[in-house]
Formats: sequence, structure tokens, C-alpha cells
Amino acid sequence: APSFISRYCPDPVHSLLCVPMLEDDSLIGVLNLHHHGDRQYSDVEQGFASFIASQLVGAIRNAQLQEEILRGLRDMATLHRVSQIVSSVLDEDMLLDLIAQTTAEHLHARGCALRMLVPMTDQLELRSMFGFDPHVSPPKYLRVGYGIAGKVALEMRPFVSNDVEHEESIAGEVGIPLKSSICVPMLVKGRLIGTIGVFDRTDPDTGRIVPFDESDVGLVASIGAQAAMAIENANLFDEARRLSAEKELRIKELSLLLEITNMMRSTLDLEEILYIILTSVTMGQGLGFNRACLFLVDENKAFLQGAMAVGPATAEEAQQSWNAIDPEGKTLAELVTEYGRYNMSAGFNTDKRIRETRIPLDPEKGIVARTALERRSFHAVHYSSPEGSEETVLQELNFTIFASIPIVAKDTVIGVIVVDNFVTGEPITDDLMNFLQLFANQAASAIEMARVYQNLEETNKRLIDARDLLVRTKTLATLGEFSAGVAHELRNPLVSIGGFARRLTRMLDADAKEAKYARIIATEVENLERILSQILEFVSGGRPVRKQVDVLLLLEQVFELFREQMRRAGVDLSTDFEEEARMLWADEVQLRQLFINLVKNAIEAMDETGGALTVKAIRMRDETGGVGLEIRDTGCGIDQEDLERIFDPFFSRKAAGTGLGLSMCSRIVESNHGGRIFIESARGEGTSVLVWLPEETVVKPDTAPPDPI
Repeated sequence: APSFISRYCPDPVHSLLCVPMLEDDSLIGVLNLHHHGDRQYSDVEQGFASFIASQLVGAIRNAQLQEEILRGLRDMATLHRVSQIVSSVLDEDMLLDLIAQTTAEHLHARGCALRMLVPMTDQLELRSMFGFDPHVSPPKYLRVGYGIAGKVALEMRPFVSNDVEHEESIAGEVGIPLKSSICVPMLVKGRLIGTIGVFDRTDPDTGRIVPFDESDVGLVASIGAQAAMAIENANLFDEARRLSAEKELRIKELSLLLEITNMMRSTLDLEEILYIILTSVTMGQGLGFNRACLFLVDENKAFLQGAMAVGPATAEEAQQSWNAIDPEGKTLAELVTEYGRYNMSAGFNTDKRIRETRIPLDPEKGIVARTALERRSFHAVHYSSPEGSEETVLQELNFTIFASIPIVAKDTVIGVIVVDNFVTGEPITDDLMNFLQLFANQAASAIEMARVYQNLEETNKRLIDARDLLVRTKTLATLGEFSAGVAHELRNPLVSIGGFARRLTRMLDADAKEAKYARIIATEVENLERILSQILEFVSGGRPVRKQVDVLLLLEQVFELFREQMRRAGVDLSTDFEEEARMLWADEVQLRQLFINLVKNAIEAMDETGGALTVKAIRMRDETGGVGLEIRDTGCGIDQEDLERIFDPFFSRKAAGTGLGLSMCSRIVESNHGGRIFIESARGEGTSVLVWLPEETVVKPDTAPPDPI
């Protein structure tokens, strides 16, 4: 008592009355009355003091109830505010920031932090914090079981402490000096999704840190429950939005795929289908790649032959291509047609280089070959082809980051598509590669259908050619027998007429009129004998005698025969011979006759106007192989209606012609050497004769001549 009096009453106290303040027999305080003089408190005064004490107890309790009501209203207002936030905000990051701010401001806490559990890990990621000093750096990630949040996540129950520094059960939050803390788990159907923590509650008037109580824990737990539900709803909304966008994208992709597929099915021309495929891949309205090239597996499945490429080789060419066509108001089919025409006319080097490329189907050759062999897609980044590989053409064309997709038809790889974005640098995502594979599968069906049709067309053409050949052979056989009989019947009288005419020429005076007539008779007989010899030679045909023939030397010899005639007619000769086309297994006599007839016809077509004669001999590098010969002139040309009969025996528009020259050429090439002969011509535009001799006629090391046709 003396110490209490001296502490609260600086003046001397002689009398003191102490009355207990009780509520339901529980002491809540003491009412002290003191007097500086000596005084005896009467029973009445003591009773009055007890009455005052009881009234004070009632007043204090009323004040506490009012404070609790006000606090409850504030808590309800906070929960209402949180409820408004969680029901109106669907962006997760914004939602977390508003929850952290609202919680900290209501509790007058120094800070609030929300951590979310990273799926499939034991890491809690700091997603939002409010009220902290900018220099404070709490860890971005916290393992479950470590720190306050980690302890709450592990035990999945609230944590409260008003003396965090001395809590032995936890290792304090690294980088955050704390005195008091509430942290509660955020649960959805018993599943942890994160934690919400509030730190250092302060008195709004004094700014001093005050302890948390159970009502604070309940409030934070309620906020955490609402936040968990809101976050889950936000996640569900994001997932629904993602699925909706994904569905919309899939519908768009499938619609695009259907439209392109319909375009591919609208034609059976393989070249046109390839243009549709690659143009669709590179158009902005299509798959949107910068470039695309296509390789097809050869019939022997030994290599990939470059079939086509669409796209520029440089950024300048890309800009030129993209600005060439206005897509406004045009359908996809119209754009594919226009871009296809543009790419064909632009002459980009990419297409030329790819068409010249042949990649052996060997896994050591690189990614493109492996794509076909392993039947799977590749995404190459900073690609460098193996040393000595044919795939170096991709590096030379700046294909360093690209995707290669197999084209599979009926469980068989028939080709490979290679795409890149070398200008825009857009990444090639897995989704894009999956869609490209789906597109490649549709393209495979179109390519395979076109190939089947092409094979049918070729087979049908061979059947028609065989039928025509058979009809022609029968006709020629009949005509031959008749011609041979007529020729033999005419030859004997002509020999007599010619002999007597020449005898008369010698006997008569050279200047006599009769001698002139005799010479005319002798000359015309010689012409008739020459015609009869050609007819007999044509009818007999002649079985080829094969040996190694230097075709280029043979052509030079034929040119020498006509050198003077070409000079007089004003014909300029140019040649383009490949050394690989030099040696053939062939009948030298028949080839000489072939070249003489073709060169003679070309010179005669330019006899009045002069012009250019071009002769080429090349080694064919496509699937058929062999050797190709071309004799092209710039003469008068041939009418289209005459081209259909040009190889018929005895058909000729020349006044002095027998009509057997080209028939003999056709027999030499097709019947005797197994090749083909074609003529392309137009009146006034010159004529080109194309001769193809098959692969078996090409002389190779250690090979014998082919069997006779």
C-alpha cells in the first residue's frame, strides 16, 4: 500500500478507502478513495463507494460492448469490402494486390503478404505484398516448412504470435524484421493454394505496435477463405477464357485447313497442288511462315528430291513479296492464286536452289533426311548441316532456325516440308508444329492422289501410244509390202530408162536440144531412184547394231557436212554439250541419219530468212535419267494442225520432199533405241525437236551394251 500510494499520490495521504469492482463475483478493478487528513469512513460512505464502484463496472462493460460492436461492424465492413473485391475482379494479380491492401489497412498492420503454392512443387511464391519498405526484400520463393508461411502451409492451420523474435518453432521470414504476425492458410476444399500473412499491428493514434488477438485471427481467416475462393474462381475464369480462346483458335485452324484441303482437291495437277500447299503455308492469311520448301521421296526411296520452294531469299525480297498483293476483300482461294502467280514470276533464288537439291536418305546427311527416315518432326535451332552433306543448301539460304515436318500417306513417308521465319524471327511453337503436321497429313493425301492420277495419265498415254504404234506398225507393214512391190516393179524400167538417157547424152552433141532432154530424163530418173531407195530403206527398217558412239563427235561431223549450206543461208550455229552426255550405246549409222535429217530440216526452215540453230545435249537428272537432245531453230515453224501428222509416212509440205525423213527419225529413236521424240512448234516462231534416249543407252564403266529393242 505505501508504494502504491507514493506512486499515484505525490501528496501525503493519511486516510484510504479501497472498494473492489466486481462483475458476477469476478474482480475487474478497484476503486480507491484517499484523504490527506485523518478520517474515518462511515458505513454510509463505504456503501456509497460500493454503489459507485458497481456503476463504474456497468459503464466499463457498456463501453467494452460498444467497442466490440464497433469492431464487429468494422470487421463486417472489411469482409464486405473483400467480398466486393473478390466478386468484381477476375484478374488474379489485381485481386491479390487489393486483398493485401484491404487487409493491411483494416488491421492497421505494417504489412500484408500473399504467397501462392506453385503447382507440382513445394515452393510458395510471393505474389503480392503491401505496406513494406521498398528496401525490404523478402524471398521470392519459400519452401513449405520454412518460415512463418512455410509452417502454416505445412500444418495447414493459422499461426499467431506477438513475439515473433522469440518463437523457437520457426525460422523468421528472411529479410523482414517482425515483432508480431498472423498467417493463415488459403484452402479450397481442403486443398492448400497459398497463405495470407499480416505483420505488426499498430495503434492508429500512437503508431505503437499492439498485439493481435483472436478476433484478428478470425478476421484474417475469413479474408483468407474468401480470397481462396476468389482466386480459385479467377483461375477457373482464366482457364475457361484460355479454353475458349483455344477452342476458337482450333475452329479457325480447322476452317482454314478445310478451305485449303478443298483447294487441293480441286485439281489433280501435282505442280499446282504443290503451289497451293506452299503458298498456304507462307501466306499471312494461312499458316504465316516466311518461307517453305518441299522435298519428295523418289520412287526408289533412295533420296529426297527438292520439288518446290516458296518464299524470298533476302529480307528485301520479303518486303517486295508482302507488298505485292493487297489481301483486302479477297478470298483465301483468290489470294493463293495471286501469290502463286507472283512467286512463279518473281523468280526467287530459293525455289531454283531447292529444285536442284537431292538429299540421300541417310541419317548422317542431317535433319531433313532424318525427318523422313524417323517419321517425326524436328525443330532446328542454329542448325549446322553435317560436313559434306547436301543439306548445306539450307545454310546457304539462311535456314538456321526452322522446322521440318514429315509428309505421311498410307503409313509411308512421301516427303518433307521445311519452314522458317528468317525475316520476322517469330518463334515456331509446339502448337504451330502440331498444326503444320495436321496440315501435312492433308497435303499428303492430295499429293498421293495427284501422283496416282499422274501415273494413270502416264499409263493411259503409254497405252494410247502403244495402240497408235501398233496401228502405225500394221499400216506401215501393209504400206511397206505395197511400196516394196511397187518399188521393185519400177526400179527395173527406171534402170533401163536411166541407162539409155545417159547413153544418149554421151552420143548427142552437148548443145543439141535432144541432149538437153536426155540430161533432164537422166536427172529425174536419179531422183526417182533416190526416192525408191528411201522407200525401200524405210520399209526394211534396219536392225540397230549397237556400239559405243561418241554422240558429240558425231554431231560435229554432221555440222561439218552442212557448214557451207548454213553460211549461204545465214544460219548461226550454237551448241551446249555436257560431257556426261557424250558416250552412248547406239547404232552410229542410224544416229548419223537422225542428226542429218533434223539438222537439214532446221536449216531448210531458215533458208530464206536466216536465223539461229541451237543444239543441246544434256544428261537428264530426273527420275527417268538418260540423255536429252534438242535441235531448235528460229525458222518458219509448223502449223498446229500439221503437228499431229508430222511423223506420218509420206506426209510433207515440202514441194520436193518424200515425207519419210521424220518418220525415219521416229523409227530410229523410238523403235530402234527405246527413246521418245517430240516436236514443239508454232507458225512464225520456230521449231524445237526434243529427243530423249533412255538410261540404258548411257555408257557407264564396266557395262555391256543393252539388249536389242
